[in-house]
Amino acid sequence: MAKISLPKRKDIIWFIFAGFTGFFLYMVTFNTGTQYVNAATSSFVIATVPLITSILASFVYSEKLSVKQWIAIAIECIGIGILTLYGRDFTINAGILWLIAAALAMSIFNIIQRKLTRTYKALHATTYSILFGTLLLSIYSPRAIIEIQNAPIHQILIVLVMGIFSSAIAFISWSKAMEIADNTASVSNYMFFTPFITTILAFLVAGEKPEVSSLIGGVIIILGAFLFSRYKNKVVQ
Repeated sequence: MAKISLPKRKDIIWFIFAGFTGFFLYMVTFNTGTQYVNAATSSFVIATVPLITSILASFVYSEKLSVKQWIAIAIECIGIGILTLYGRDFTINAGILWLIAAALAMSIFNIIQRKLTRTYKALHATTYSILFGTLLLSIYSPRAIIEIQNAPIHQILIVLVMGIFSSAIAFISWSKAMEIADNTASVSNYMFFTPFITTILAFLVAGEKPEVSSLIGGVIIILGAFLFSRYKNKVVQ
């Protein structure tokens, strides 16, 4: 079992920021925003995280992408638009602002994780980020305890599965990718796959038949990702 050492005192503030942006602010703004907009709209807005992360990384870490890589990102955005919005309504209300805040929070989290994984292992960076995020989210504990007591067992199991796979394992893997990647954009770019993979899982697990627009959008996303990786040697840091 890997031993998790205590963080350096000067880095504690960064772990607090990571917990605040990636686990507290993102969760609050995302869940609030999804109450006001449909699934298609929320998926599209959150899918802007790779783009925002790349822009922030270019300023914070001077990670420069080639023109062809920016074109590849634009192609992926088009694929996301087709996959999530074609034939669906795009909801415009206050929920959009909450979701934009969520996308910005997650993008800032990516930037902070990039910094932390230069010094700490992925497991360490994730553990302390989740710790501080959990402490911040504890303000909702009184209400959560009441809801857990009244929740059906299958809902509790779903929450546990999401906590283990969608949170713990996912964030550790994400931090590991940040640790070994050449630049931030090369990692965050894979977030474009999330809506497409979700569509595939919905078909395999829930039997939801994917629409033609989902398949077309998925192919375009894969094309954009291929082009982005094809020109990754053009990155200048």
